[in-house]
Amino acid sequence: MKHYQVRDESDTSQPSLIWEIRLDIQDVRSGYRGSDSALFLGPFLDQSDIDWSEDLVKPLDNTNLEKISPPRKVTWPAGADEKLIRHLLQHYRIPVWRNYRLGIYSTPQESREDFVSRCLSAIAEERSSALQKVQDIFLRRFLEIEQLLLEEVRVEDAQPELQERMLSQVKDLFSDFREDFSRCFVEESLDPLNESDLDWTGKIDIELQERILKLRSDLVARYNEINEAAKKKASSIEEYEVALSYQQIQIISRGVLWHRTG
Repeated sequence: MKHYQVRDESDTSQPSLIWEIRLDIQDVRSGYRGSDSALFLGPFLDQSDIDWSEDLVKPLDNTNLEKISPPRKVTWPAGADEKLIRHLLQHYRIPVWRNYRLGIYSTPQESREDFVSRCLSAIAEERSSALQKVQDIFLRRFLEIEQLLLEEVRVEDAQPELQERMLSQVKDLFSDFREDFSRCFVEESLDPLNESDLDWTGKIDIELQERILKLRSDLVARYNEINEAAKKKASSIEEYEVALSYQQIQIISRGVLWHRTG
């Protein structure tokens, strides 16, 4: 049994117990898998029939410990190992992230930010499908307006050359519109779409302009609604605690930490 004290600490006459523990964790519900080793510090008490309260056992950082010769002889308390294991089973928990809408959990060492990104990837297909439906609906509305405008030009009482020029202008105009329209559904960004991103204002001065701008307003609203729903679903995250089972706890070594009284 090894003995330690905090580096450069003096008058170390009070003993506490140290365990080096290996944890092999497998949680069926979350799918969490991980192994780790840790030091735990507990009180040097001989009452084997009294369990320790939650605050009496703490993780210990070993970076500032040094080995020493014990100030006096001590005997490892009977039942201390069993008390530690009972304490860990009752109080020790490993926090992970859980997306309660998707039913997925974070992996060991995965940050909240990385987990949200993984959740976004998990719903990418769902978001893409929703955007495709929006694209199809608004494209039909868009083409209807274009055809109405072309028909309006064709019935104009104008010279053939002027009418051809007007038709060409309408086609060029709607070609620009379609390019803006298509770009909305190519970019993967979840940033909000603004009406100013679709520069359609003032490009036509005919009766159908109001209908064009109404289509733009509806498109922006629906596009942003889908993206906001995706972000909300990906961010539906809460902490989930992984508990230990008896078989997952292995005591590797034991020691005594000597420290100041009080």
